Amino acid sequence: MPAVTATVSAEENSVAEDLIISEYIEGSSFNKAIELYNGTGEQVDLSTYSLELYSNGAKEPSQSVKLSGKLDDGEVFVLYHKDAVDAIKAVGDLENTSVINFNGDDPVVLKNAGEVIDSIGQVGVRIENLKDVTLVRNSDILSGDTVIDDAFAPEAEWTSHPKDTFNYLGSHTMDGSEPTEPNPEEPVEVLSIADARAQGTGEATVKGIVTAKLKNTIHIQDETAAIAIYPSSLNVQLGDEITVSGNLGEFNNLLQLQNAEIKENNEQVGVPVPAVLTGDQLNEENESKLATIQDVTLQSVQEGNGWANYTATDGTEFLVRDETGMLDLAVGTTYDAITGIVQQYRDDFQIIPRNAADIVADDSVVQSVTASPASGTIAAGTEVTLSTSTADAEIYYTTNGEDPTQAGQLYTGPILVEEHMTVKAYGTKEGLEDSAITTFTYTVFDQEAGMQIHHIQGESHESPLDGTFVTGIQGVVTYVYQLGSGNYFHFQTPDELKDDNPNTSEGLVVYTGNRAANVEIGDLVRVTGTVDEFHIDGYYDTKQETDLPVTQINARDDRGGVIEVVESDVPLPQPIIIDDNLPTAVIDNDSFAEFDPEEDAIDFWESLEGMLVEVGTVKAVAPQEHGDLITVLEERETDTIHGGVRLTEDNANPDRIQFKLYDNYEARDFEVATGDRFTGPIQGVVNYGFQNYKIYADYDYMQEKHVEGNAEPEVTTIEKKEDELTIASYNLENFSNNRSETSDDKAQKLARAFVQDMQSPDVIGVTEVQDNNGQDAGDAAANESYERLIQAIVDAGGPRYEYANIDPEVNQDGGAPNANIRVGFLYNPERVSLTEGMPAGDATTAVGYEDGKLTHNPGRIDPMDAAFDNSRKPLAAQFDFQGESVVVLVNHWNSKSGDTPLFGSTQPPVYASEEQRHEIANVVYDFVEEIKAENPDANVVSVGDFNDFEFSESLRIHEGKLMTNMMNLVEESDRYTYLFQGNSQVLDHILVSNNLVEETEIDVLHINADFTDMAGRASDHDPVMVQVDLKKEGEGEQPGDPEEPEQPAFDKVYDLHNVKTGKLIINEESASVTLHASSNIKNGVVFQGHYAEFYGDGFEDTDLTIKTKNKYDGSMIDFNGTEMKRVIIEGDNVAEIRGYENVQEFVYKKGANPDNIRFIE
Repeated sequence: MPAVTATVSAEENSVAEDLIISEYIEGSSFNKAIELYNGTGEQVDLSTYSLELYSNGAKEPSQSVKLSGKLDDGEVFVLYHKDAVDAIKAVGDLENTSVINFNGDDPVVLKNAGEVIDSIGQVGVRIENLKDVTLVRNSDILSGDTVIDDAFAPEAEWTSHPKDTFNYLGSHTMDGSEPTEPNPEEPVEVLSIADARAQGTGEATVKGIVTAKLKNTIHIQDETAAIAIYPSSLNVQLGDEITVSGNLGEFNNLLQLQNAEIKENNEQVGVPVPAVLTGDQLNEENESKLATIQDVTLQSVQEGNGWANYTATDGTEFLVRDETGMLDLAVGTTYDAITGIVQQYRDDFQIIPRNAADIVADDSVVQSVTASPASGTIAAGTEVTLSTSTADAEIYYTTNGEDPTQAGQLYTGPILVEEHMTVKAYGTKEGLEDSAITTFTYTVFDQEAGMQIHHIQGESHESPLDGTFVTGIQGVVTYVYQLGSGNYFHFQTPDELKDDNPNTSEGLVVYTGNRAANVEIGDLVRVTGTVDEFHIDGYYDTKQETDLPVTQINARDDRGGVIEVVESDVPLPQPIIIDDNLPTAVIDNDSFAEFDPEEDAIDFWESLEGMLVEVGTVKAVAPQEHGDLITVLEERETDTIHGGVRLTEDNANPDRIQFKLYDNYEARDFEVATGDRFTGPIQGVVNYGFQNYKIYADYDYMQEKHVEGNAEPEVTTIEKKEDELTIASYNLENFSNNRSETSDDKAQKLARAFVQDMQSPDVIGVTEVQDNNGQDAGDAAANESYERLIQAIVDAGGPRYEYANIDPEVNQDGGAPNANIRVGFLYNPERVSLTEGMPAGDATTAVGYEDGKLTHNPGRIDPMDAAFDNSRKPLAAQFDFQGESVVVLVNHWNSKSGDTPLFGSTQPPVYASEEQRHEIANVVYDFVEEIKAENPDANVVSVGDFNDFEFSESLRIHEGKLMTNMMNLVEESDRYTYLFQGNSQVLDHILVSNNLVEETEIDVLHINADFTDMAGRASDHDPVMVQVDLKKEGEGEQPGDPEEPEQPAFDKVYDLHNVKTGKLIINEESASVTLHASSNIKNGVVFQGHYAEFYGDGFEDTDLTIKTKNKYDGSMIDFNGTEMKRVIIEGDNVAEIRGYENVQEFVYKKGANPDNIRFIE
């Protein structure tokens, strides 16, 4: 858009030295603009100019925008927000949402070649003297304010105009004269809605009847036309005749009267009869009217989170929008009539039904009865009106929950509700089929005492008053904070007004938009606003689909919100003590069907949402991350070496307690490790964000409570042997040669881990290696990334490794865009060498195995298989070590992105990402099987970040009959490589072919997962390492030795010597297990398959638990081969036990019944 020419009467001596800020608009919603004026007497090149925003008291720029183009003398240049009204856009030059997104306390600075030439506001402080105002620079101001941090007094150089004054924008006068007041405005007249629509922009006052209260708009109409009103929180009811003022403007092509204020609300006059239209009449002429379309067929649907858009036709195609997802419409159905509001959204016209009563599926049936007000919490003494859209139908109802078709009374007038009541009603009319019975449930509150917070919260995860405008809700402020540009406070019912129901929270969040409320902790306040369920904090692209919403009152002043301080310095409500009342076994076990805070942790926290709570001393089970702490109560037993809690197949640790600290950015420098303590009592308020309930508390407060623990990063326990091969797996967490993304500090920490902590392994499978330029655009080459890491290792005193790598196709392997993440190898050429005689592979060629060798070295495993879409392709390499050969596979399987969280809105959680990992596991296992078919004695090791757990189906598939996951042999307290939301878990594994199990030693080095960056953390994963004796395997066999007897066809044969671990879990469907006395499995062996035989003297003092899965109903267990100390049977899936006489003791748990088991000697 060209710059707008100003009308200027300039005197010869009225010449400015440089550009100035000539106008500032901070209006309602996104009505924001900055005008610049050129009064220099010559054309100005804008390319050297920039405009900067200093948000929330910042001393450095928060946002900036560079200008471009030319600005002639006497012209203005207008920057405007993209969602401003058309009156602003009409004179605008540059659309911008970074700088032109200021609030009333955010200064703006204009610079030329980096030098300040003008400013508005005071940098470094937050003073709301730029709020809800239009400021026009006085005509005698010839130069800008270049001192940006001095006090700003608007009256000194500016003329102030009311909010949403736009008629000065687009021109400026600089003539050296004193400013004069504009002529007083004429009294505003009430326009017909048709005239207001024709006006299109600017201020307007109209009068009409309320026909609908939709999710985002109210609609009114008179005898001439209809129009949308915003916001939707105005206190009006259907049928009210109201006079309302506001600013006309379009939002997504829908004309609205925005920032509306009610001037008059007349008596109920009734809702007008809908206009009968056809689909081709859904147009601008009928926009916002209440209309009925007949014989509507729904053809298809596009569904979102809580909404659905139906493509419909009555001969002309149009949209039917279900904006709440509650209308129960069905594709393929033809409806006799659909009533609703005609709306335009961008380029499409649609009809939006107000409720289920607007849907007439069959006009031979009486339409369902509706109630006003609808079900929910109401004041005692409220009258409920029943109606049906079927003319002349009679309504019968009951108020005690009985069937109205049997015991109903004829409805003749409003029902007075004095106490909790359930109304059931149906409609009937001669010649038509009776309507279905409709139920309305009302919870009442004492009108004299007023509605309380517990009425708003209710006994569920969503408020019964969601969408309701409430007034004068009373509570004591318990916490105040800011998230982004949003301002919030918590308030809580005074103790003398709380109810006796522990299932209803007495706390609530209040949202005031980008303007902080003038309240302090300890203020008794009354709050007016709209109740809604909102995702306050979370991943912006997924939180609406995965997270739970928070019940809040939206008290923004531009939405009708009011906050009144009644009294200051009142005592805070007593906090709820969290101790043994916190559920420890279950997050949710009924898919939200029952609200059960005593059993379900997700319901427990919801019953405290918004409230002040207190815990005793707590223990950190994870390092500080993103300013959050994750803890458990002091008396809770932890189960990792540093004091964490392990994620297991049957325990997700529901009793974790998470804290979010404020200031959250400062708190990210808080050095807290797993095992640290915080001395109680500790108080905070309960909220929800980023997939978890959290206690909000101040950073300074928690620093005072902090007691450091004893956790220290480890060095390997493996004693390196000259004749044994060491192989490690390490996720480098996005390592590249781009130093702006991967710091030298990170490179040095990684190198230290290789050299000091792991003692320079012979072969290292590395994951998350990025290309040379990281996330900057370019090709996929990573040679510089590898070389940078190798040199860092040399600088740390380690060997000069060589690397094996295949560059992926650009942006085909997932991870950060343009970074081309991949897997690869580092190997020490002084100890091992790549087997020669095979060419290196490429990104698309599949590696094979022939004549004892890989066909490519290195080579990618089936890279074109669909299983690897948008995921890393495993890399195979063959190494020679002291005359022995080993094939090593390095993996980085698809992430858990797409899985729903443990404390999310979907219960039970859905792990959609598993399916791809199952496919990948099968491809990798097929490759191992190919190697073993060609060479049964081949040594195979598979390492990497598998993004799945040791007990998962993915790893079980990879193990199959040929491989053993060495992580299952690690001591339980040591068995984790990663922490996520406080759960210590295994994502990194090393599997070896079964012929290597007895000759392999494994070690997990906890150097990262339990620590912060400040403590030396270099990655979010811990490395894993094994030492393998390749020569000992098969040693001693001679050509004349007799063959071993053929083994039964088991999925897996275990022969366990010298195994020392906490618990051994066997997932195979069938297994033969021999446990020798040299092994020590202190917490016993668990078998979860269908058939097993047990041997070995190790079972004489080792417990065995049979915990077969439901899919293995009818399992058989054979003890004929050994003496058993104790066998624990869990569940009712075991059908037969053989050799029972060899078992000293049977224990039956979780529904197991010996009467249902067949015992055979």
